[in-house]
Amino acid sequence: MKRTAITFLFFIAVLSCTRENWKEEPEQTVDESSQTENDITAVPDETPDIIEETIDDDLSDDLSDDLSDEVPTESDEDEIIDEEPVDHCKLDPVLFDNAKSVDDIYTTLEYDENNFEMTVQSGSMEHDKVILWGYAKDNLEKTLVIWRDSDVSGKIELFKEIIITPADGYMKMKVDGLAPGTWYKYGFFSKDEEGFVNRSLIGKFKTAIHPECLETITITGTHGTNFKHEYTALKVSEKFNADFFVQLGDFSYNDGCSSTEDFRDYWRRTLDETDYKSFLPTIGQYIVWDDHEVTDNGDYEPDLKKDLDKVHRGLDVWFEALPVEKRADVENNWGNPSYYRTFKWGKTLEMFMIDCRAERIPDTRSGSDPIYMSKKQMSWFKQALLDSTAHFKVIANSVPIAHYGGLWDFALNDRWEGYKAQRTEILNHIINNNIQNVVWLSGDFHTGSVAPIDDPSTPWGKMWEINMGPGGNTNILGDAGTIPNFLWNTGKMNATVIVFDPFQNSIYVKYLDPDKETVMFETTLFLETAPLNPLGVYSY
Repeated sequence: MKRTAITFLFFIAVLSCTRENWKEEPEQTVDESSQTENDITAVPDETPDIIEETIDDDLSDDLSDDLSDEVPTESDEDEIIDEEPVDHCKLDPVLFDNAKSVDDIYTTLEYDENNFEMTVQSGSMEHDKVILWGYAKDNLEKTLVIWRDSDVSGKIELFKEIIITPADGYMKMKVDGLAPGTWYKYGFFSKDEEGFVNRSLIGKFKTAIHPECLETITITGTHGTNFKHEYTALKVSEKFNADFFVQLGDFSYNDGCSSTEDFRDYWRRTLDETDYKSFLPTIGQYIVWDDHEVTDNGDYEPDLKKDLDKVHRGLDVWFEALPVEKRADVENNWGNPSYYRTFKWGKTLEMFMIDCRAERIPDTRSGSDPIYMSKKQMSWFKQALLDSTAHFKVIANSVPIAHYGGLWDFALNDRWEGYKAQRTEILNHIINNNIQNVVWLSGDFHTGSVAPIDDPSTPWGKMWEINMGPGGNTNILGDAGTIPNFLWNTGKMNATVIVFDPFQNSIYVKYLDPDKETVMFETTLFLETAPLNPLGVYSY
């Protein structure tokens, strides 16, 4: 017992004497360029002070006896390795080894508005991938160029040049090998024997942040952009400096279209609209469809509409006109390709892009098993929510799921509430599996609103729905009065911005008047933990 005590005190003495020779932990640096004003700065761990002890004199005689066999030699000591934690939110120059500094000849070329008559678009961003879209009237071979800005004046860092051949003028390319959390620029270029001669508009996009990164994410979005109206909201949205844009359906009003050329013409009118030509090149987007992409209030159900071919044509042109992948492995219940999938922005959020329109079967509404979305999509949706490890689960939902009631029940059958059993199924799935921080983004109603899904005293009321927009079509009923439990609602056009802050577990929402550029409404939602439903079943 005495020997053990002596040994312990000896080691205290050794540590005290050698304290000055210890390696210090490297100083933690913060990449200010990757932070926002809402970020919480991490405080490095402090090394506890070493307590210096005095060795009693009566123990000194025993120290010499114990020294040889108790003190570790240099060869016995474990090597101390100091490694700075990897900051996945900090851009790594190594990731740009495949880029080269070249003269910026691209932006100096003239924009050929006649040939490249529509906008350019980017979308479906992942941390290392993006889909880029353009259109060339001459239908001749083009060069897609991707680069990023350089710190050297007159230079850019060229990532890639890709030869692309239009199909009926349309150009769409999935590009990989990109660095995460990085702003890139791109354009489509015409070439002759002398080199590049003219170009499309120049676009830019940001890739999703690294899968291991956690940071505040800012988004903007809209729905209901009818080309009969000005899209003034887009002009304001450009000023938000958002990470990405969410288009929640009714992107183009194609009511009355039947043939493929009809649909193409209407999309051309939308994508050639001045405000879209100005806004879409500035940001990457995620997109869902709703009814006006094919026909007003269309459910796409063949037995109801009696024109399945028209639906096929409308949805085919939707994929053709937008930077969305047409996946053979995702097909709706009518044999049309669909798009439902998720996109991750690091550990901060996961975007759930769901189809709330094309799979409905209206004739089932009054039955015990109403189909708002197919069994296949519902199964995928529930599992994807279970699998998500993101702080925020953000659902791009073209038609509202929140409980409206009252006057709004005239449109009951056009939203989730008209298919009560499936609405109950997905909401109870979220609550009963303790899936936290689920946020619904919605469109369709030509309104903007912030509301709990249901009465705040109920389990469902711990989830929020944010209706973004409208961007180009209004609804006078949206200002007819406050809807019970809603924090705010409007039928006026607005520009919507949302900030997801995982450090504060909060969501900041702001709506701006696009003409006056004044705040219409703003709030910060501090998310609550939804309690497990003790009954396992809840319904309104």
